[in-house]
Amino acid sequence: MKKFLILLCLIMFVKVAFCQNDGPKQVTPQMLQTIKANIEKEVTVLKQRKGKDKNADELAFMADTFRIEQTFRKTSAIDYSTAGMREGTNVRREGYDKLLNTYYNKLLKLLKPADKAILINAQRSWITYRDNEAKLIYKLSEDEYSGGGTIQQLISAGDYADLTVQRAIAIFQYYDSVINK
Repeated sequence: MKKFLILLCLIMFVKVAFCQNDGPKQVTPQMLQTIKANIEKEVTVLKQRKGKDKNADELAFMADTFRIEQTFRKTSAIDYSTAGMREGTNVRREGYDKLLNTYYNKLLKLLKPADKAILINAQRSWITYRDNEAKLIYKLSEDEYSGGGTIQQLISAGDYADLTVQRAIAIFQYYDSVINK
């Protein structure tokens, strides 16, 4: 009986100490609410630390990008299934797309009427580029070119999201250079 109890305790210890949790879990609305509340606390600390070095728009952009990245990181740590990570990547892209549109519109308001057309045309060209690049990204992720596997979905979703991330940062930098001239 003593050996049985020792063996049982050893098995339980190994299970608790060395095994992963129950696997990926779907992020519930309540979990997301808790994650976002914790991130807001982190944003407050970040703003206090960096607030002296940045103007209001830089601080807002920094806080918004921090929120997006931390939400992605924390939700992916909970739901690290392929579907969960793909969803997180799409939410990340959507967050940056909103930022892109926010600062695009702010920049547009600062430009002279004749110069607005340049920005509008540049943005239309970028959208065409993004859409064509997405076609290429997804084509190259097909089994024929990539070797396949579910990881290709995550790679292509990440590459597509990165296009929007990079453009959002570029548009913000254009805006920031105009307001800080």
